[in-house]
Amino acid sequence: SSDLTGATATPPLHEATAGQTFVAANDTLTEVRVLLAGGARTTNGPVTLRLFADPPIGAPLAESTLEGATVTQNRWYGLPIDDVAVEKGRRYSFELSSPASAPTAANAWYQDSADNYPDGGRLQNRQPAAGDLYFGVLGFDRAPNR
Repeated sequence: SSDLTGATATPPLHEATAGQTFVAANDTLTEVRVLLAGGARTTNGPVTLRLFADPPIGAPLAESTLEGATVTQNRWYGLPIDDVAVEKGRRYSFELSSPASAPTAANAWYQDSADNYPDGGRLQNRQPAAGDLYFGVLGFDRAPNR
């Protein structure tokens, strides 16, 4: 279980996007994991993750959607993305949203009492905000060309 001492919930994802900048630790990204809450409702709208270079300009590098009905508990949710080639050590960002037409209780959790991730920061509606989301980015390094 996650220690949520000092954790704060973002606004519902249909009201404001929740995002995070980060530095790629690998040259291929495969999944983004985020701590979401769903208010025990099975009627939540879908939650979409979009991955961008930072700053987020143009089309996303990848997109993944969770069915809203599955976002019910306060827990970690994984959003798989196809193997996305990135530049290791470069800054990227992701954004979570739900359609305005599908009101939802779903939101993300963040920590702003300490800078738990100095290599990036939380975004709300693509603007810098205090703290960091609870998140993880999974990936791997491709074998060097021989």
